[in-house]
Amino acid sequence: RPIIIVGTAHVSRGSVDEVRAVIERSVPKVVCVELDQARYQTLSEPDAWRELDIRAVLRSRRGFLLLANLVLSAFQRRMGLEAQVRPGEEMLAAVEVAKVAGARVELCDRDVQVTLRRVWAQSGLWGRSKLLVTLLTAAFSTEPLPAEEIERLKTHGAVTSMVEELANYLPNAKEVLIDERDRYLAARITQAARSAGSGDAPVVAVIGAGHRAGVVRALQEIEAGSELPNIEALGAPPPRTTAGRILPWLVPGIVAAVV
Repeated sequence: RPIIIVGTAHVSRGSVDEVRAVIERSVPKVVCVELDQARYQTLSEPDAWRELDIRAVLRSRRGFLLLANLVLSAFQRRMGLEAQVRPGEEMLAAVEVAKVAGARVELCDRDVQVTLRRVWAQSGLWGRSKLLVTLLTAAFSTEPLPAEEIERLKTHGAVTSMVEELANYLPNAKEVLIDERDRYLAARITQAARSAGSGDAPVVAVIGAGHRAGVVRALQEIEAGSELPNIEALGAPPPRTTAGRILPWLVPGIVAAVV
């Protein structure tokens, strides 16, 4: 079954229009989107997390999710109206158009909390310090992004450059945030294609531009006969350490105190 990959810039109205056009034109059997359930809920109900009881969030060990929501909200606020589109809107558009077209929707990304915990577990003390500072800075920054920076974010070259910069700044984070998720997404997309049954209707996968090259490469390796990446291993949280047990309380506690 053919697989159509749509790599989006996340900050362009053209990306939203392209996603809609591809799905409407190809009439797919399945549409895979680079979202997990938590991020989908955050995008579709952007203010819902604000109504949560922070103590309940901490008790349920969803502190990482709270932090991720703070970062996402800050980024959306900094984008302002210049981009004319909220980050992630093309993913929501894919879900919306897929439902109208009668296609099955698959949320194919790894759980965001698992990703953040794996990043933390694979980073040393210095890497963790840089990661924490980066997340907190992103969460509480109020400086709007200049229009020229937003335009730069729409280009493939800029995305590639940012991935390379991440690899230099936080190599372990890049491995978890990009490389592991490339393999995870490719495996989930392959599973969706295989479970779609017979017929010529394609599977459309809507992913961020930063994942396009890696996902395509992983799909080609699978097509050539390589073993399917182990989804269970890639999707499992790291073993709990003493620091790991403290962190889900410490980080959101700091965030809550600052708020």
